Amino acid sequence: MPGVEEETSDAAGRAVMEVTPAFDARTIPEFDGTGNVVEWLEQAALLCELRSVSLMAVLPTRLRGGAFAVWSRMPATTRHQLSSVKAKLLRAFAMDPFTAQAEMARRRLHPGETVDVYLAALQQLAELMGGLPERAIAITFVNGLPEAAQAAVRDGLGDEFTLDGCDRQWATD
Repeated sequence: MPGVEEETSDAAGRAVMEVTPAFDARTIPEFDGTGNVVEWLEQAALLCELRSVSLMAVLPTRLRGGAFAVWSRMPATTRHQLSSVKAKLLRAFAMDPFTAQAEMARRRLHPGETVDVYLAALQQLAELMGGLPERAIAITFVNGLPEAAQAAVRDGLGDEFTLDGCDRQWATD
């Protein structure tokens, strides 16, 4: 794949050409409106950040179906503003705060699921609700653990009822 050439200088001040690999937008999966839009946006942003590429330069090329329709019907004045595009995609495809709260209340650690994945899911649901205090997420986290583990984690936490404390206590049990 062709690279992008940048001219820099070495310690002696001589011009040196550096070739960096070109960014392949196909590393960002396509999004058609199905699946988790929050995860997709985070993954796309991270991949672009790692390669120093503007997310807005590639985001529209990775939209398909309903997601592309939502983007293409935005006014031209906002279609190229990342914050507007993200907000529009989230409104169209993300869980609303009421559904996120109901899902959070039902959410439990699934068999075979790591606590890190479980915690990340709870944090994402909290974000969709507009944010929650860390303590509320920690309580939900503990209540979603298997019953045998709940008491042990609660007993081991004492006054340190935070997400970090829950995570440390779970790791020791």
